[in-house]
Amino acid sequence: MLTDEERLTRAHVRQVLGVRRSSLLLLLYVVFYVAYLVTGGLVFAALESPAEMHLKNKVNNARNAFLERYSNVKGYGHVTPLSKVGKIFCIVYAMVGIPLTLVLLTALVERLMVPATVLLQFLNSRLGHLYQPFNIRLLHLSLVVSLLVGVFFLLPAGIFASLEPEWDFLDSLYYCFISLTTIGLGDYIPGDSPNQPYRPIYKVATTGYLLVGLTFMMLTLTVFYDIPQLNFGLFFLMRSDEMTGDPEKVRLQTPGAVGPKYTQQLDDGGTGRRAVVRVKSRRDDSPSPEDTTPVHARP
Repeated sequence: MLTDEERLTRAHVRQVLGVRRSSLLLLLYVVFYVAYLVTGGLVFAALESPAEMHLKNKVNNARNAFLERYSNVKGYGHVTPLSKVGKIFCIVYAMVGIPLTLVLLTALVERLMVPATVLLQFLNSRLGHLYQPFNIRLLHLSLVVSLLVGVFFLLPAGIFASLEPEWDFLDSLYYCFISLTTIGLGDYIPGDSPNQPYRPIYKVATTGYLLVGLTFMMLTLTVFYDIPQLNFGLFFLMRSDEMTGDPEKVRLQTPGAVGPKYTQQLDDGGTGRRAVVRVKSRRDDSPSPEDTTPVHARP
């Protein structure tokens, strides 16, 4: 039999080893991520340098010719604040508007999760007796991704390619992807031509498309992270046995977690004994990958 001191020592060793393991994995991930960024930068520099130099020379020649011919006329450009007051207002306005936009997108995604959950329940009821829950989750994710690609990437890309005189389908698809993934390089802007017909309406419609498309993109990411096997961020979280024994600390949950788990100690009067209550919640619409019972067959 082990003494209490030996048990505490072994538990402390396991805790230290677990923390070191998760910290080492996180460090390796950070190194990989930095290497990924550096490699991408070098590749982009190698690929784009010739085209960049050619474009710079072309722009400089066009600018010089324009200034010589229209020295007193302002050229067409993007709408940006030029005055100091306008720039200050833009900063303040964005600081307020960005949280408001995030709240709006969160609320919209929450509403869209209702039909997405209904679809998952339908798949479980029809296919639960044939496939594992994880495979059904993958099918559900594939349907959502297919809808995202078809409705918010391919279809708008075809529309932009037909409306923009200088864009082909690849340019339009590139714009849709860059915009909906919030990369936003700004190298392609729809309705930027001064001779664009119905330009104000076109701009407003594009804004609406970006808002709806970004909402569905967030929905897709939510469905993705709701699958624990695909949520790689769980590898870098400390498990409950790696944390201290303080009952007040609760393990932080990620979007792929199945529910909160915590322990609560109850003192039953003056007897000195304490009862430990363990609570674990799980939504009915999110079956555990280990649970092979079909949803429609569950009590």
